[in-house]
Amino acid sequence: MIEASADPGPAKAQVPSSAPSPTKPSWSGAFGPRIAALFTADRVTAAFTVVLAAATLALVGTAWFQHNDAVEAIKATERLAQATENAAKDRQKISSAELISKFNDMLESPHYTKIVTDIESHGSNTPWSPERRKVEATERTLMSKST
Repeated sequence: MIEASADPGPAKAQVPSSAPSPTKPSWSGAFGPRIAALFTADRVTAAFTVVLAAATLALVGTAWFQHNDAVEAIKATERLAQATENAAKDRQKISSAELISKFNDMLESPHYTKIVTDIESHGSNTPWSPERRKVEATERTLMSKST
């Protein structure tokens, strides 16, 4: 038989177990105490410390590789600058050789042939500068006095 009591006592509202409690986390079922034991303040701090240490090591490794890449880029730039400088010197030598070749071709042309042969056949008998004329005149007078 079912007994009914006249005074049920203080009124207690029965909360269904499926509704979330404002004081207990939602995962606090059968595994709640086990999971809660895993997330103590010391363990969470240690986990964050490990994650931060791993991130720091990753950043140091990345910085090392970037440093090596920068050093290689600087060396490549120095090699390129040296090659450019050498190429400029070579171009200057080629330009000088071409200019000399043009002068040579010009002097060997029929227009300058007579001038060149006169200069080459003249020898050193005719002085070219006034100073040289004075020196040669002095030498002639000395030679004529000595004979």
